[in-house]
Amino acid sequence: MASPDSPLTAAESPTLPPRAGSDPALPGAAHIDPAHRHAMIAEAAFFMAQARSFTPCQELDDWLAAEREIEQRLSNPAH
Repeated sequence: MASPDSPLTAAESPTLPPRAGSDPALPGAAHIDPAHRHAMIAEAAFFMAQARSFTPCQELDDWLAAEREIEQRLSNPAH
């Protein structure tokens, strides 16, 4: 096992389940850089908050709705 100061080896790295849209056979989401996807979600969440005049305590709802919207757009690029 690696020490706290050394990086994990490939064998020690946790295996995460594949993300939705990460199947290379699927268009859209599989080809989006994670940083770009994050920026798209942040921008969509901002506009949702702006549309409700930045009423506090709804930031998480805005973010989750923006995630759903962006995932849908990336999964169905023709729509």
